[in-house]
Amino acid sequence: MLKSCKYCGRIHEEKEVCEAKDKASKRWGIRRNTKAFSFRKTNDWTLKSREIRDRDKYCCLCCKAMLIGTTRQLNTYDLSVHHIVPIEEDYQLRLSNENLITLCAVHHEMCEAGEITRDNQRQLVRESIEKFNAEGRGVVVV
Repeated sequence: MLKSCKYCGRIHEEKEVCEAKDKASKRWGIRRNTKAFSFRKTNDWTLKSREIRDRDKYCCLCCKAMLIGTTRQLNTYDLSVHHIVPIEEDYQLRLSNENLITLCAVHHEMCEAGEITRDNQRQLVRESIEKFNAEGRGVVVV
C-alpha cells in the first residue's frame, strides 16, 4: 500500500524503509534511556508542549513559512514540539519558549537531520512569539 512517508515526504510502499527513515531510526535509537528521554514523559513537558502548540496556533511554523518540504501552508496534521537545541546538548533550555517550535512530522525530521538550520528555526520562533505578544495573549494581567 502506498503512503506518504513522514520521514522523507515522498510517497512509497508503506513497509519500505527509505534512507531518511533509516537515519531517523538510528538517531532515535541512541536517545533511549537518557535523561532527555525520561523528561519527555513528565507533566512539565506535557504542559509546555501544549503551551507552545497554542502559541504557534497548532500549525507547523515551517509549513506556514513555505519552507522546503511543505505540502500545505496551514498544516495542522501530525504536529509535535521540537527542541531547536536538543536537550542532550543543553538541558537548561528544555522548557525555554525560545528553544521550542511546533512542526509537522516531515519538517521535524528535516530539522533533526540539519536540513533546516537552527537559525531559521529561531527566526520562525521569534516571529511567532512577537505575533503572540502583539495579540495580547502573552501578557499576564494581575
